[in-house]
Amino acid sequence: MVESIVTVVLEFVKCLAPPIERRLGYLRNYNANFRNLKAEIDKLKDESRSIQHRVSEAERKGEKIEEKVKKWLVSANNTIEQAAKFIDDEVTTNKRCLMGLCPNLKTRYRLSKKAETEEKGLAMQTALIDVNVSIIGVYGMGGIGKTTLVKEFARRAIEDKLCDMVVFSE
Repeated sequence: MVESIVTVVLEFVKCLAPPIERRLGYLRNYNANFRNLKAEIDKLKDESRSIQHRVSEAERKGEKIEEKVKKWLVSANNTIEQAAKFIDDEVTTNKRCLMGLCPNLKTRYRLSKKAETEEKGLAMQTALIDVNVSIIGVYGMGGIGKTTLVKEFARRAIEDKLCDMVVFSE
């Protein structure tokens, strides 16, 4: 009897462990998530500067710039500004509790989760303009927002005319 109860409890714990681990990971990886977001912002800034340089050079030569390139530059600059603002806000909103003795875990969780989501979004936006990339795949555990992320980027890609065609499969 005790053995069957222990088995049921262990199976229950096995089912709960991954979601709890993922949520605790946001707290544990707080600094790493922000470092990764800053790194992706830097990559996007570099790519944006490179494309802006090529656009300026092409304009000097009298070449016509495609509308999707101009839209991508505007979109990239907006994304960079929003991410930079998010990082700046993180410093001001991440107040400590108990008279400054410990971090506010609720705020750290929320900010870390958002930083990780933003970082993934920036990585995908960089991949969208890479001429060597013809297909983008997203994978991971269920329920973490993969479909929502891909649908949003598909909508933006169509809206900004970044791609000739968007194919989506679940």
